[in-house]
Amino acid sequence: MQVTFGGISGARGTTPRDCAAVVLDTSLLVIRTLRREVRSRIPAGLSITQMRGLGFVNLTPGASVSDLANHIGLTMAATSRLVGSLARRGLLKTNSDPADRRRLRLSLTPRGRAHLRVTFEHARNHFAGLLAGLPRGDRSALIHALRRLQPLVAPPARERRSNHAR
Repeated sequence: MQVTFGGISGARGTTPRDCAAVVLDTSLLVIRTLRREVRSRIPAGLSITQMRGLGFVNLTPGASVSDLANHIGLTMAATSRLVGSLARRGLLKTNSDPADRRRLRLSLTPRGRAHLRVTFEHARNHFAGLLAGLPRGDRSALIHALRRLQPLVAPPARERRSNHAR
């Protein structure tokens, strides 16, 4: 069953609620496509959760295990096992936080960054193939709209700073 957030109510569908419904419905489809593509390209032995962990650490170097647990939605124990597994594989590096030795700061190794880059390059190529079917003007409008949307959904600057400071 496809979950949807509602149809367009107005003749042109331009109310904030109509826009939200289209953004949410489309986002679900994009995420499903992205997950399917990433799953098909994940390096042997890595799970989608492990790839999500690598992606989070890539975007928030210096994040703590707790930050990662909150992002992925795992318990601290499960996240600690995930971090240990990625570290043993040479994909993730852990360092003690100088301000709190009990806290670990996470960063990608060059190998972890390479795994992430290759996997998402395949996904980018897949989406490029899909978008190639749109006329150039539509692609331009889509890029413009998504760039306008990004700052509205990006984490607040203080949240990004606090992750880097940990």
